[in-house]
Amino acid sequence: MKRCLREAAARRLSTRDTSPTGQDRTGPGRHHPRARAGICFYEGPRGQRHVSGPPTWASRVRLLTIILVILVILIAIAVFILAIINLFIATSSTEHSNRSSTTTAETTAITPYRLSPRIPGKERGAKMLADAAAAAAAPPSDKPPRSYGNSNRRRSTSSVFSNLRHASLLSTSSSSSPHPAANDTVQPKPKLPGRINDSSLSREVQQDALELNSSSTDDAESQEREELAEILAQGGWAPSEIALFKRLRRRGREPLLPAPWRLDFATFPEALYAPVSERSFICALTPSMEFRGSQALQRLVNIGGQVRDRTEINPSAPVEPLIYQEIKNFLTWAEKDAETSTSSILTVNYNRNKKATSKTTSERTERKMKSMANELRGKNQRPQSSNLFQDSIGDPETPKAPTVVYGVTVYNCVAAISSLSSENAETNVKTLVVLDWTDIGLDIWNAIAIAILVVSCRNDILDSDEEARLKLVEQNDEDA
Repeated sequence: MKRCLREAAARRLSTRDTSPTGQDRTGPGRHHPRARAGICFYEGPRGQRHVSGPPTWASRVRLLTIILVILVILIAIAVFILAIINLFIATSSTEHSNRSSTTTAETTAITPYRLSPRIPGKERGAKMLADAAAAAAAPPSDKPPRSYGNSNRRRSTSSVFSNLRHASLLSTSSSSSPHPAANDTVQPKPKLPGRINDSSLSREVQQDALELNSSSTDDAESQEREELAEILAQGGWAPSEIALFKRLRRRGREPLLPAPWRLDFATFPEALYAPVSERSFICALTPSMEFRGSQALQRLVNIGGQVRDRTEINPSAPVEPLIYQEIKNFLTWAEKDAETSTSSILTVNYNRNKKATSKTTSERTERKMKSMANELRGKNQRPQSSNLFQDSIGDPETPKAPTVVYGVTVYNCVAAISSLSSENAETNVKTLVVLDWTDIGLDIWNAIAIAILVVSCRNDILDSDEEARLKLVEQNDEDA
């Protein structure tokens, strides 16, 4: 019996429980040999004793294997993403090269500032003589010869857009220039399916209404004066209408922009900028609106690129809202700058219905312009004050209401600027210029034309509104 008790006591002493910190239940366990070896005992849920020691080599190898597998997976994902990015870049560069190759023929004929695709004067004369000789040597055809007379020189907006459906009519339609336009070897294809190729007509009218050659000789100047005299001799032109037409015709050969804008438009010709001491035609009336004006003009210049990109990416997407919105943005800047409204003399209309034709779009603009002209005519014909004392004084500087209304018709990638005098009810709508945004060389001049029109309307309103003019002068004095 004593022997059994001694064995049980010895067994209890040899198998004492130790805590994970190396301390047993009866006292510190740091002197215990198993605690010094790093072996810890803990009791399981059913009282079983479990032993935990230092990690083995197998567990370490297993952990390293898991880490390596994770790294390999991450590297594979990164390589896959890089491959997709490289493929996208290669596809974009291929499309860009193809797009550049299609416009090579057009860009070769453009001057360093991309002024106008017309042939220079001497070369154009030689080409005209060669064409005339070839036409004389060619057998006669049933096609009627083209007339370069002055009949129907200024066509209405409806006649301009109606000819878009028949490109063959261009050969028989009258032109305001006595010289034929340059023969383009590359004909741009229609941008939108089911719509009309407007480029041929726009090139025609652009050559009729523009002379943007950078090096103009005395002969060209005299010839232009003769052409302008022939156009104005037909009658029905108001003074403000004549001034706008001359400025549109000569844009590119006279200063139109303020000198500080040279920093924003470094690629523009130097002839467009006025001297520092002079005030340009296109400018902000208040200093605080100067920066916004340059930004609005920059958006007008960017219309051409946006239109061409949209028609190439999605040919079925309409481009008229884009052109209309940018024109309205510049118009909004001009109205805020002068704190006035031009809605009484300027209307901007575009094709809002996919089923609408160029004829219906232009007719809508003409109806709006005639309605505005009737309102102006009624205002100008109102009886003056019956006060004899005021009538006897006769203030010569009394503001006069504007007598001309303007309209912009946007159809497809083309916009027509028209005018209508309200002095005579029988006057027809005149087309001053047609702008084509499919031509890469006319982006600057299209933007300048829109800016000239908007600024002219703003100035006409200020000339007729004495209160707005005085308020603007007071505001400038306060800013100064």
